[in-house]
Amino acid sequence: VTSVTPGNNFKQAAGTFLGGSGPLTLTPACAGSIPDCTVISGGTFTATSGTTTIGNFFTLDNGATFNHNGGTIVTSNSFSLLGTKPSWNVANLTLADASSFGIPVNVDGTFTLGSGGIGRLTNGTINANGDVVLNPNSGTNNGTVNITGAAARTVTFEAGIPMPTFIVNAPNVTINTSGSGITNFSSLDLQNVASATNGSVNWTV
Repeated sequence: VTSVTPGNNFKQAAGTFLGGSGPLTLTPACAGSIPDCTVISGGTFTATSGTTTIGNFFTLDNGATFNHNGGTIVTSNSFSLLGTKPSWNVANLTLADASSFGIPVNVDGTFTLGSGGIGRLTNGTINANGDVVLNPNSGTNNGTVNITGAAARTVTFEAGIPMPTFIVNAPNVTINTSGSGITNFSSLDLQNVASATNGSVNWTV
């Protein structure tokens, strides 16, 4: 299975789903009750090692096991994560549309905000343990991004992007800026960083 046709729902309550290595698309049009678009309430779901695109409402309950398989999750179609799991662990996460997260998301690899000019974080918490890529987007970001972990990496804040709340507690992270002008943060808390330089960009909170 590589896609779910709009107009249908995807539900897994038991058993094993193997996504393989090709692209997987779960963007049903929510037939029936709205939160029932894509529901993984039990069994084991293994995403593709490539790109898994999930749209609309996605419910992940505590009785289910989600294996990210080292691939990339791409949100689309005004994505909203619901469920009873204490957190959702993914390898790479790209926000390609307005995205809301009702449970925290732990990203071990690359977290990309603002893909395609419309991807934004409207609500929720992202724990970014790897690289963070910040692209221009078309809307306000209201969630929280925690940059954590010991990996050495550089995070670049581009001028003009309306930023969510950023909390940085990662001793080997270097923060730079690109462009000139103003970058607006909902909040910025630099608890532990290797260095932070705003250059010709003014940071406002």
